[in-house]
Amino acid sequence: MGITEDSHETQARIAREINERRLQEEMEQRSTLNTPAFRIGLWEKRHQLTLPRTEDHALIQVIATATALARKDVEEEMRYRASARVSSSR
Repeated sequence: MGITEDSHETQARIAREINERRLQEEMEQRSTLNTPAFRIGLWEKRHQLTLPRTEDHALIQVIATATALARKDVEEEMRYRASARVSSSR
């Protein structure tokens, strides 16, 4: 029975750690101390998605809300990345 109790304690500890990490990431993702690019990057990492390339994409507003950014800030990051892609392809 001691093994089962230790296993349950371990599972509970791991679940707490995962939840704490998730909450920390959410706070960093919305923190005005972080740049829009960093906040969007955290969102991408957490959701395993990349920033859409078209400004009419439905995820733009979702990303803006989740990162506590204005839609125009997300669109500005999209334009910056697009110009960086063009510059690096030359």
